[in-house]
Amino acid sequence: MAEYAIIAGTGRLPEIVSEKLTDKLVLGLEGNTNPNIKYDFVAAMGSIGAVTEYLQNNNVKKVIFAGAVKKPDLKQIKLDAVGAKLMSRAMAARFFGAKQPGDDYILSTIIVYLEKLGFEVIGAHEVCPELVVQNERVCKTDINDEITAQFSMAMEAAKELGQKDIGQAVVVANGEVIASEDVLGTENLIKRAGQIAKERGVIGFLAKCAKPQQNMRVDMPTIGADTIEQLYAAGLKGVVVESGKTLILDRENAIAKAAEKGVFIIGL
Repeated sequence: MAEYAIIAGTGRLPEIVSEKLTDKLVLGLEGNTNPNIKYDFVAAMGSIGAVTEYLQNNNVKKVIFAGAVKKPDLKQIKLDAVGAKLMSRAMAARFFGAKQPGDDYILSTIIVYLEKLGFEVIGAHEVCPELVVQNERVCKTDINDEITAQFSMAMEAAKELGQKDIGQAVVVANGEVIASEDVLGTENLIKRAGQIAKERGVIGFLAKCAKPQQNMRVDMPTIGADTIEQLYAAGLKGVVVESGKTLILDRENAIAKAAEKGVFIIGL
C-alpha cells in the first residue's frame, strides 16, 4: 500500500524522486531498469493492464513518470488487452486527431486512461520543485557579450525545431545554428556540434527548450553534470535552457562541475 507510484525509467531522475518520497512504490519496465533502484514491480513493455491492476491493488493515489525509456524493438513489446486497446487509440489520435509531438500520442493516451481510473498523474518537478531552472544565471562562469547577444536567437531556433517535432536543442555559433538535435538525442548533438565548431574555428553553445504541447508531467527537458561534461569535452561554452520548463539534476554537483570546467548554465 502506498500513496505514490513511480514509473521509473533510466537515469538519475527516478533515483532523486525515489529518495524524496517515503510512501511510495517503484515500478520498472523491462529493458529500462536502473541498477541503483530497488523495484517493487517490473512489467513488460506494453502490459498496461498488469501495471494498473498492481496500482489499484496497492491503493496508489498518485503516479509519477520519471526517467528515460528507450524506444523498444517491436519484438520487445508485449501488449496485454489494455495495452492493445490504448495503442489503437493512440494511433487513431496520431493520424486523425490534433497534432502532438511524436511519443506524446502514446503518453497522452496512457495518462487519460490512468486519470479515468482515478489516479492523479503528477510531474517529477511537483515532487522536487528545487530541480526546476528559473530565470537565472545558475553558475558564475564568465560569459562574453558576443555570446550573450545570441541567446534569444538560439532559443527561438530551438523552439522552431520543437514545433517541427524533430528535437529540443540546437547548437549556435557566430549567430547561426551549426547543428540541430535529431532522433539520436542531445549527447550526439553535442558531439557533432563540437566537431563542427572546431573545424570552423568558432565558439558554440547549446540551447534547449521544451517542444510545444510537450507534457511537462512526463517529459520535461533535463540537464545535469553529465551534460556539463559533454559540453566541455566537445569544446562548447555552455547551455541556455527554458526557465520553468527544464530540470537540472543534482544541482550543486552540476554547478560545481560547470565552475570547474568554465561552462555556463543560463535559464531564460
